[in-house]
Amino acid sequence: GGAGGGAGDPFKLDLPGRGKDFEIVGLPLGKPGFYVVELASPTLGRALLGRDVPRYVASAALVTDLAVHFEWGRDRSLAWVTRLSTGKPVANAVVQVSDSCTGKPLARGATDKSGGLMVARGLPEPETYGSCKGEGSPHPLMISARTGDDFSFTLTDWGEGIRPFDFDLSYGYSAATDIIHTVFDRALVRQGETIHMKHILRRPDARGFSLAPGFTGTLRLSHRGSDTQFEMPVTIGANGTGETVWTAPKGAPMGDYDLVFVVGDTTTESAQSFKVDEYRLPTMRASVTGPKTALVKPRTAQLDLFAGYLSGGGAPGLPVDVRIGWFAHSATPVGYDKFSFGGEPISEGVKPLDGEGEDAKTPLPPTQMLPATLGSDGTRRMTVDMPQTLPGTTDMQVEMDYRDANGETLTASKSIPIYASGVQLGVATDGWMMRADDLRLRFVALDTDGKPIKGQKLSVALYSRQILTARRRLIGGFYAYDNRMRTTKLSASCSATTDAQGLAQCKADPGVSGEIYAVVTTTDADGNVARAVKSVWLAGNDDWWFGGDNGDRMDVVPEKLTYASGETARFQVRMPFRSATALVSVEREGVLSSFVTELSGKDPVIEVPMDAAYAPDVYVSVLVVRGRVESGFWSWIHRIARTLGLSDTPEDAAEPTALVDLAKPAYRLGIAKVKVGWEGHTLAVAVKADRERYAPRGTANVSIQVRKPDGSPAREADVAFAAVDQALLQLAPNDSWNILDAMMGDRPLSVLTATAQMQVVGKRHYGRKALEAGGGGGGGDLSGLNRENFQPVLLWKGHVPLDAQGRARVSVPLSDALSSFKLVAIATDGAQAFGTGSTDIRTAQDLSLYAGMPPLVRSGDFYGARFTLRNGSDRAMTVTANVDVFPRMAQGKPLTVTIPAGGAAPVAWNLTAPSGVDTLRWTVRASSTDGRATDQVTVTQDVIPAVPTEIWAATLAQVGETTLIPIAPPMGALPGR
Repeated sequence: GGAGGGAGDPFKLDLPGRGKDFEIVGLPLGKPGFYVVELASPTLGRALLGRDVPRYVASAALVTDLAVHFEWGRDRSLAWVTRLSTGKPVANAVVQVSDSCTGKPLARGATDKSGGLMVARGLPEPETYGSCKGEGSPHPLMISARTGDDFSFTLTDWGEGIRPFDFDLSYGYSAATDIIHTVFDRALVRQGETIHMKHILRRPDARGFSLAPGFTGTLRLSHRGSDTQFEMPVTIGANGTGETVWTAPKGAPMGDYDLVFVVGDTTTESAQSFKVDEYRLPTMRASVTGPKTALVKPRTAQLDLFAGYLSGGGAPGLPVDVRIGWFAHSATPVGYDKFSFGGEPISEGVKPLDGEGEDAKTPLPPTQMLPATLGSDGTRRMTVDMPQTLPGTTDMQVEMDYRDANGETLTASKSIPIYASGVQLGVATDGWMMRADDLRLRFVALDTDGKPIKGQKLSVALYSRQILTARRRLIGGFYAYDNRMRTTKLSASCSATTDAQGLAQCKADPGVSGEIYAVVTTTDADGNVARAVKSVWLAGNDDWWFGGDNGDRMDVVPEKLTYASGETARFQVRMPFRSATALVSVEREGVLSSFVTELSGKDPVIEVPMDAAYAPDVYVSVLVVRGRVESGFWSWIHRIARTLGLSDTPEDAAEPTALVDLAKPAYRLGIAKVKVGWEGHTLAVAVKADRERYAPRGTANVSIQVRKPDGSPAREADVAFAAVDQALLQLAPNDSWNILDAMMGDRPLSVLTATAQMQVVGKRHYGRKALEAGGGGGGGDLSGLNRENFQPVLLWKGHVPLDAQGRARVSVPLSDALSSFKLVAIATDGAQAFGTGSTDIRTAQDLSLYAGMPPLVRSGDFYGARFTLRNGSDRAMTVTANVDVFPRMAQGKPLTVTIPAGGAAPVAWNLTAPSGVDTLRWTVRASSTDGRATDQVTVTQDVIPAVPTEIWAATLAQVGETTLIPIAPPMGALPGR
């Protein structure tokens, strides 16, 4: 009977085969509708039931010219209705979304002229599985469409093979959690020091961000590596911000502390942490840089070394040690994570495997040690001979050890890639397993800057590898396994040439199963060979449980991987049709936007404007549908042209038969991920100081200006401000200030596509698709100033109010340190906009004293209390340094040195650490002979006993009149202790 209801009419079915064991017979279902057909067979009844009664077999069929497609999102969803015969959209079709298990209607509406119906948020959460059986199982949705007397439907679980993970895209199995980002004033604290925190709460959604409801709960600081926890109340208001302050107590375990927010029964673990540890603030900074251009098989390389003072100026004549090591290059070009780059060359033969069962690797050159001395400006250019035996692209790790004026040896490092070729070559396969007769390879060719190379010719060689294992007996009755690998080059191969996106592909039939290695090679303009190697397992027909190929997916290739906000993105749709109708959707949390267009095989390119709300990334889905292909005059003309070699258009489908219908309606789905610029979410934050150079204990007047993305003043922006010593940032960089980076993390795709077309046109098998296609003016010297306050955090303000022009002024009191300081403002405006701005200032004077003595000594230690005198002026200077130590147990003689312009000289006073003293207080005064430059610094030094007091024995006794407990020093005890 049809979908109209009621009992159907009986009919008799004649079998033209007259007794054949297997026949295919058509049933005349002439009108649209949903039919249930029941067949009664006396012959089948006698065979299966053993008595003379008919056997009933039922089946169902949907006769329709409609195809329903559904994109199910966590936010908005989209239903699209097309004609099967033509592939064209159907307007004014009545669409209903309902629970397929209970029949409960969930949404209803009519399609527009493009055949689409946007369904607002409110449907159940999208699920990749569903069932009407069992409690708790999510129910699939049924999406039906009616127009005239025609009816069709689709189910949300009709999407096998076209799920996001089938394209190797991340799928959002659950709704995105709220983002709690904490801005620290510092990332490293000592016991007894204070850390300030500002918490910023946002909820990511389809429009970018929204303000999540505030809360009051507990902030738990959890020590990583122990059970130690510190808890404090935390409140985040309706504006999405809150503040907390914590002072690390004495005895707090050293190490990292993770932030955990507890609200009722909900626990949210933050990915952020800070460290409690002892530290010494450096006084210098250093760097190692390589050539500006990429190094491609160089014979020599030039390295630029620099070391200087944070307060300004280089470190002339500083001895350094340069260490050069070689490591395998592991970095992948940005945006091409699905490709394998590089690899060892492969040759035929049998080779032994190492103890880990791995092929022997080409050894890298040994580490080099090169001593050097910096020049008069604190720089040095070194020329390094490069080894010519590097196996492919290799990373050269350069480290420079230098002695800081604080007495510590510090290291600056730089990793420099050494390229084997001017082409970076990558290869990818459609998964880790494929059919033995259908090896599909994809390639990408990039230059050393990661830009695509067009027209690069590639060649592919295939190798089969087998592991041969033999067990052998060792001396003493032990046994071991001898593993060898046999490599055989196959006759099959292929070649390709890259397109404008640097991409290419090819297919091959290796003719064997098992582990196959694909080796793709090319050469750059200088003849240097680039190589990429990829392993894949090929299964024969007997072992291939997936079956078939990935016939329902296609590649959608973006012209670029990243687009600016407001830019128009272009995508090439690699469909196997001469023409088709395409539904183009921009997706992420849901369907953000969509349109329908006609595509031609001659120029299958679509353009999609990139809205600011699409940041940081979106997924562009293209669903193409083609109606039934009808043969005609132009098909006959194209067939003649192909025969004469005058046309390379695809072959038209043959006329349908009872078993094969290649002309039936078809569809393909492709999804591409692109990154979108943050311009629409970026606040322009400008921080400017009234001067660049200051004297210690001066005051820096700082102006802050915040503008919205459109350039207007952000008068209501919420601004936090911090002023921190760059010395602390060298030890522990503060990434929490980069609020845009924290908010703009990658987002998964939360849309599932289902279509009835795969059911109407015939069921397929599904594989897996591996490729995602896709100074001056300083304050001078302050004579007589005793510098002793070296706190690294100068100022923290959790909230700085702005005026109507989005401006504010902040006064920053400077410490006694001679260093460089970063002044940073972190701003948010509403739910959507974020920004960070900063500037650097420094404190300096003509004569500077830096303490380089050890911060802790043991009683009895003999050591030198080292200080560095630095001449920051442009003239030579003769300086006399005097020392005073408290308690006064020694008298230091004045030391006089002559320091060249911009130079430095060490001075030291030797001392034996006394007993019975916990702290030594050192005060050093230095002045030039003309009295025009002077400096004074006071530092403390902890003294601990060389032999600490210990408990060696204990006694437990009941005290009475006759109780006697003898007490005496243990044998070998130190006199007087």
